[in-house]
Formats: sequence, C-alpha cells, structure tokens
Amino acid sequence: MRRGQSSPFLLVVVDEEKKEFTVEGPMVDDTNWNNGVYHAQKAGRRVRCFTPSGDRQSVIRYEERQGYRFVPEGSILSPSFD
Repeated sequence: MRRGQSSPFLLVVVDEEKKEFTVEGPMVDDTNWNNGVYHAQKAGRRVRCFTPSGDRQSVIRYEERQGYRFVPEGSILSPSFD
C-alpha cells in the first residue's frame, strides 16, 4: 500500500510490448497490483505500473499522446494475491 495514502487513487498499468495502457481504480491499496506486475515481469512480460497525478481523462489523453493505446480495465493483467 502506498504509505500514508488513505484516499482513493488511480493506477496506470502499461504493456510496453503492445504499447497499451489502462487506468485501474480508484483504489486505496495497490499491493496486489504491484505483485501482479512483479509476477508478469518475472515471466518475461514488459509491463509496469505507476500512480499518476491528475484525473482519469487527463491521464488517458497524456498516454495516448505518447503513442500508447487505451484498453479497458483488467485487459493487461489482474492483481496477484500471492
């Protein structure tokens, strides 16, 4: 969980190979998502996640300008509970 974070936030998940991204949340704990990214990276996938500043629409516009395609939530990976 993000330290000191108690209000909901968004999480961007990026697939670098497919040049796709999604915006997950809002959520208050990203631990399971970070675990999912870790396991996917360990399996050889080029994925990453980060907490953006700004609202969902501004994040989507920014990432699309960077050449990434927006896909629905849960399309890139699922949170891992291990």
